[in-house]
Amino acid sequence: KQWYQRRVAITAGGKSCLIDWVEGFEGNIPRTVADVRVGDLIPGFVKDFQDYGCFVEMANGLTGLCPKACLSDEFVRESRAVFGQGDSVICKVTNIDREKGRLLVSLKLGDVMAHSGMEGSNLLISYFDGLSLFGNVISGEYQQGSVVSDCVVTRVTDGGVVVKIGTNHTGYIPQCYLDGKLSLKDVISGVALDYDPRKKEYVLNGLESFADEVKSQKRVKLIQDSEHKGRVVLATDDYFVILLDNYRYGYLHKQMHLNDALRKASSSLKSGSTVDVVVARAKKGRPVILKFKPEEKRKKYRLRLCVDTTA
Repeated sequence: KQWYQRRVAITAGGKSCLIDWVEGFEGNIPRTVADVRVGDLIPGFVKDFQDYGCFVEMANGLTGLCPKACLSDEFVRESRAVFGQGDSVICKVTNIDREKGRLLVSLKLGDVMAHSGMEGSNLLISYFDGLSLFGNVISGEYQQGSVVSDCVVTRVTDGGVVVKIGTNHTGYIPQCYLDGKLSLKDVISGVALDYDPRKKEYVLNGLESFADEVKSQKRVKLIQDSEHKGRVVLATDDYFVILLDNYRYGYLHKQMHLNDALRKASSSLKSGSTVDVVVARAKKGRPVILKFKPEEKRKKYRLRLCVDTTA
């Protein structure tokens, strides 16, 4: 007898936010179109684009079509204008054709944000929890906010300088955080703003005025859900590093949700900007996670027209 083994292709997602979502899913993950209901929220990834929208592959190989009008709450001219191929998303099922086995889905923030648990602060928590496999972001050799001395310049670029810290670490100081021009082998000190345990690389602020400001202040214990004013001291591709009014550091998300590919809410922030935030997580030994302070809803007053009938 000859045995033939069929090859099976498995697409796996290693993002901790999606793993947390699946583990906390109430009920069974849909396996066929018959298991899907209108209104279900299902994780997936953008598989392909057409002029009329994009196709999203969800759990267990289910595929749904997201029309161009349902890609974003904003007007979209091209189907590729919002997401890229392979982007992880949360889909909301809007229509089911059970006879043909077809699903229509929406990727609009307004449809998925309030119910999926994929808000920006949760994404950032999952991101740093995954990063902890390589080491702790805040408890390296130099803690966040501490002054790192004897940094030797090893490379000078248009955007800043690369420095050697000790024997095992490197650092980067952006040009905007330098008091002047530096040359190779110059020695400089800086304040640690961020640390990437994968690269063993620090991001530093080399301004003497900033170091003097930080050293002269005492840091106060943070309380969960407390409100603060903060200043952006570093902007990366994925998050902001915020210096709070009590001189504690925290991380603020750029994405409001997993489906927030345009990041319009945070696009106006840059280094030096001030922002109102709320502490989303403050645990010992873990990075402080922040979220945007919700805007206060203005009260609506009704004006009653009084007509004088005595005249």
